[in-house]
Amino acid sequence: MTSTPSLRPLHPSDAPELDRLQRLAYGDGLQEPTAALLSKITLAPEFCFGAPADAPGRLAAYLLAHPWPSQESPGLARVLTALPERADALHLHDVAVDPAHSGRGIASALISALVDAAIAHGFDLITLVAVQDAAPFWEKQGFCPIRPAVGYDEGALFMERRVGKGAVS
Repeated sequence: MTSTPSLRPLHPSDAPELDRLQRLAYGDGLQEPTAALLSKITLAPEFCFGAPADAPGRLAAYLLAHPWPSQESPGLARVLTALPERADALHLHDVAVDPAHSGRGIASALISALVDAAIAHGFDLITLVAVQDAAPFWEKQGFCPIRPAVGYDEGALFMERRVGKGAVS
């Protein structure tokens, strides 16, 4: 039987691990500046989680999310200085898993933690942009494709998932 991965809040001191995991997950194509990632943690720490690896100070994976308007995406590489007042959804900005830890349910555990946090904070919608042909993975996580995403690679899709009272059984 597989145990549930342990999770913890992310902190600015995790910056080197975020950079390392980005490189492993995305190669050189979709890496964002450290400042862009840290801005999500600074503005919305209650929606940013890490899965510790076995080695001290290492992460096996992370998830970054923040409140945002439901019909928009903040785009890549954007350093957020404030959250929009009209944020009516959570935007799941990024999930990255070290390939050495894939297949252990870590991404699913991170997404489950985000769903719980969304509901606890009164959000009933989570949005994301699926890149690198990841839409099938996100569909398995309960997300539905809405439209092509503007400003991303070809094939990127804007997707959403209803949670809490807004979820369809």
